[in-house]
Amino acid sequence: MDSGDCRQLLWRKTLGSQSPAKNAIQVELLGWKGLKRGTPNLNLEFSVWTETHKHMKQNLKRNKAFTLVEIMIVVLIIGILMAIAVPNFVRARESARRQSCVANLKQLDTGKEQWAMDQRKSGTDAVLLTDLVGATLYVKTTPACPSGGTYSVTTVAANPACSKAAAPDLHVLP
Repeated sequence: MDSGDCRQLLWRKTLGSQSPAKNAIQVELLGWKGLKRGTPNLNLEFSVWTETHKHMKQNLKRNKAFTLVEIMIVVLIIGILMAIAVPNFVRARESARRQSCVANLKQLDTGKEQWAMDQRKSGTDAVLLTDLVGATLYVKTTPACPSGGTYSVTTVAANPACSKAAAPDLHVLP
């Protein structure tokens, strides 16, 4: 094979494929020992192959893990999202507890009013939880405040109250 044939072979291979690294490997496999050193295509292909080969070795080592900066950025983003989300979850949970407590207070108030009508009691008469709660009475089971408060019923005219009715909790009937 003379240098003209080799140049033609290199030229065809270069045009036939998009990847320079693939071309260089194909040329080497076909045997480029017979090429003359002064051939421009040979120098181009050899330099492309050696540079690509070096980058392939570096890429194999580099692509196996994340860098410290990438990990720190991901942790920072997760931290920002948590800083936004956690207070909203806490508020939503306390709001749900408050609504559940108010529903329990309404249930006790309805049971108290039914008891007062059945027993023909007036607004100033005293009411006990034992008069309202029981398997055969107006409220089947004793309601429990989800925030750990306790319920009290005083008179027929007064609304039932929760011990968590103070400022931050506000477990009161509207």
